[in-house]
Amino acid sequence: MAFYNLEMPISRRGFLKNIAALSSANHFWPILGGLAAGSVSNRAIAPGLFGMPKLSTSPIAVIDPQSPINSRDFNGDRIDKPHDILWNIDGYIAGHAGGVPLASVAYDLVIVGGGISGLLTAWLYLKKNPSRQVLMLEQDHRVGGNSKGEQRGDARYSIGAAYIVAPDAGSEIETLLRDLSLTAMARKDGDGDLTVLQNGKLKSFWEGETDPRAVRDFKRVRNRLAEMREHSDLEFEGKLSHELDAISFDKWLKREFGELHPHLLEFFQLYGWSSFCGSIDELSAFQFLNFICFEMGAVLAFPGGNAAIAEALWKKLNAEPGFTLKTNAMALKVTATPDRAAVVYEHDGKLTQVEANAAVMACAKFIARRLLPELEPEQASAMASLRYRSYLVGNAILNRKIKSPTYDLFLLQNEVPSSPTAMQSGARSFSDLCFGSWAQNDLPEQSVLTLYQGLAFDGARQFLFHPNSHSKYREHMLHALEQQVLPPLGLTQSDIAGLRLTRWGHPLPLARVGLLSKELRKRRPIH
Repeated sequence: MAFYNLEMPISRRGFLKNIAALSSANHFWPILGGLAAGSVSNRAIAPGLFGMPKLSTSPIAVIDPQSPINSRDFNGDRIDKPHDILWNIDGYIAGHAGGVPLASVAYDLVIVGGGISGLLTAWLYLKKNPSRQVLMLEQDHRVGGNSKGEQRGDARYSIGAAYIVAPDAGSEIETLLRDLSLTAMARKDGDGDLTVLQNGKLKSFWEGETDPRAVRDFKRVRNRLAEMREHSDLEFEGKLSHELDAISFDKWLKREFGELHPHLLEFFQLYGWSSFCGSIDELSAFQFLNFICFEMGAVLAFPGGNAAIAEALWKKLNAEPGFTLKTNAMALKVTATPDRAAVVYEHDGKLTQVEANAAVMACAKFIARRLLPELEPEQASAMASLRYRSYLVGNAILNRKIKSPTYDLFLLQNEVPSSPTAMQSGARSFSDLCFGSWAQNDLPEQSVLTLYQGLAFDGARQFLFHPNSHSKYREHMLHALEQQVLPPLGLTQSDIAGLRLTRWGHPLPLARVGLLSKELRKRRPIH
């Protein structure tokens, strides 16, 4: 028997080229109890995208158009039940009369977690082993993890991960998108172009339009990143990974270019906040470059963001007779017997124990280490050392349709922001925004602006739990929209029908210096 911990290294931008879901998932098949190993137009919306039934487990929540638009509290991750249970699992189990029952059902595979990684693991496994029995346990009432979305009227928009890097022709990711019938609904953005908003005007960043006197500096940096994308070994196990992971991104910038133009530094700082919830003086140069170099090419966006990918997987799995999904089901303990895995979970107040040939922990490591009593000390210590950051997503629903000038838009204020701390969290209300209706070719009757605010400091979660935090962040986002974004778009405050806020308390580990060599390289099966 084997069980394995999988935590996808996903930023809010989704899975990118060298940390793609498919590349990760293929790594698991040889350890799944010795079972069979596996490998695996930027035009209009796919037919049938709208008018879908309101299925509660779908990663895309259908919002009643007659309901209030403004969120009253944060959407996103649940903070009540998990926080109450995970810090005292044994006590929670002991509080149930009769304790843990004997295992009543056996599966070939149990997957803990219904995010992108869990969904992809289940689908690829059943694709190769259609007669097998798979149980997925998801503590939320919807699958999708951080790749969730919403649909209101004919508008679909992301409340988490937004897009992916356009895959190479013939790659595993391209095959995945084709198999999931997603290729036709994807819209491709540019060829590494970047639009920023500065002094009330939209400008081409890499062409040096923010400061025409420094065009050569901007193009020099852009060309170097593009060169690394094409010719450098940016694989996790590549020769550059150890060297670049040992230094921060700002040190790499100084080593490569010396003193940089402040607009470049401002952009990189905002990019770090938006993508990693971290600042350039703490983020690994390797991980930062692994993201930004591949974004120098084209990216793909889907209606609903990466929730469209999660939804396609969810649909495929619902059609598999061997797949069982339990939502609102919280795994409590995963242990090994000589040839099996035993999984205890709570569902609707009832404890259940099942057995399986193998189990995959497709959840965050800070959760997995609490569910695995037999975890080796070295692994437990490595997992405990990971630091998690928080981010907020705001979706401003407009009361009319607009033409999106671009897809992703960064806001420059001609000042390099300092790395925030809990005592001085910074003045930026959001770093960038995606035009949420762009992927739908601006067809929805109400356009959507999706705002991203990475809280790039430890301890942000405790501030998000405060009863007044929702109204505070809502006010800040609306003020920044009205002052900086709406006028250049020809909009006013009256054009905003409402704002919905989503909170992600700990969506991803901080990609800090040394993370790959010190923690992630210690991942291995547990037998």
